[in-house]
Amino acid sequence: MKKFMTFLGMAGLNIQLFAGGKIDKQLNSTNQAISNDILDELQLVNPNNSPIISHVLRGGRVSETTSTTIEWIDHYDRKTTSSLKVALNAGVTEIQVVDEDILVQDALLSIGDEIVKITKVKTDNKADVTRGYAGTTSTAGNIAANTIVQSLGIEMEEGGELKKSSVRLPVHITNNTGIIYEEYEVTETAKHLNPYGQSGLSVRELESQKKKDEMLGIMENKLLNGVKYVNGKLRISGGIKSLIKEHGIVLDAGNQPFSVDLLTTAVKAIVNKGNPGAADLKAGKYFVCVPWDIAIQINKLNKDIVRADVKEKVTGTVITEIVTNAGVVSVFPAPSLAANEFLLINLNEVSLKQLYPIKEEVGAKTNLADNYFLHGEYAHQITKLPFQVYVKNVKIS
Repeated sequence: MKKFMTFLGMAGLNIQLFAGGKIDKQLNSTNQAISNDILDELQLVNPNNSPIISHVLRGGRVSETTSTTIEWIDHYDRKTTSSLKVALNAGVTEIQVVDEDILVQDALLSIGDEIVKITKVKTDNKADVTRGYAGTTSTAGNIAANTIVQSLGIEMEEGGELKKSSVRLPVHITNNTGIIYEEYEVTETAKHLNPYGQSGLSVRELESQKKKDEMLGIMENKLLNGVKYVNGKLRISGGIKSLIKEHGIVLDAGNQPFSVDLLTTAVKAIVNKGNPGAADLKAGKYFVCVPWDIAIQINKLNKDIVRADVKEKVTGTVITEIVTNAGVVSVFPAPSLAANEFLLINLNEVSLKQLYPIKEEVGAKTNLADNYFLHGEYAHQITKLPFQVYVKNVKIS
């Protein structure tokens, strides 16, 4: 079992220093390894400044990859209920719906008391239909936009020919790894002026712990704001916002402040996508990740729908919960987000895929100082990506 001692009180640091870390005996250069994997130490850094990445690390959501490109597939159910995007006027034989899932050749749709049959599926969520099908009467007046449309499945006669599949194809998603690199130095003078640092730590140990606290903040920034980029041997891993913009749900708040109505709009966008997102919402698995300015707005909400002082299980952070029609969502701090944006995500679906773990090594000496550096390579992954939400342009008063 690893032995460690606790170090408290340095500029907000709350760190436990391992006395017996892993030592790399197989070196690839003249560098000498201090630790072959500092993951355990990063988990012990105070999570207040880096709450999202701390949730990932403390939740044990780190695994290996053997490639600089990671791939995963997200499955989700085909919707069977939608609504009219535009009004369906009397006698009109083209419909437009909100969700294309229900538009399948030869499928029957129920719109109020009328049944229609799809004869041709078009682009832009449109289809040609036969009105007043199966003995029903074509609605005499106009059917308003937002009217519920329900799929009754594909029409099939006895002994009929097989018809086109209506299975929802999975979403194929990729991301690439990126290298994280930081360094620090301890001069010969510093070593001799203060050979034991503070609380029994050497100068190097103290500088190392300060650098790890800083590195965790950089990892937080990368996780939220990184963009997927490759240029030769240079790689940057796409972060949560970047991945949601490519495969998830993006909403524009239109310069309105955070409110229950705005949150409900984001929640409804997930519900409208169907399962597994809707099921995860109902199970209370979603977090609304907010910067400081929006957290202040949340504190002003009606206390009938807000539960305060709830301790989050993974990091121990004290959080607030908001009750919505689709389930309870937890408010989680995300100081690396811009003041006018927030995320509504299943935080437990966020993970790291390591090509190699973050190491701490001694660099070659080139001046009157000892040089140290930390480096690793990993990719960000967020599964169930089509059900994760990014909201921008929130008004900040």
